[in-house]
Amino acid sequence: MNTICPYCNYQETEHESVDGQINPIDKDISFCMKCGEVGMFKDKSIVKIELNSLSKEIREEINNARIAWLRVKAIASAKKND
Repeated sequence: MNTICPYCNYQETEHESVDGQINPIDKDISFCMKCGEVGMFKDKSIVKIELNSLSKEIREEINNARIAWLRVKAIASAKKND
């Protein structure tokens, strides 16, 4: 499934949920690996969402994902500059 990030227009070609599901369904959360923004699957595309509309637990999971994503980007950037 190909989708476009509604924030940065990055084309995603691979999707996998935390629990290993390959084909996302409506209302699944999407995390863009290019810009780090969060969207929601709707009608086989990704739409912007208001994070405050999500439960506290989901927001905490998103924050943890962003922290990990930022760490990976920082490590990759440091290796590139070596």
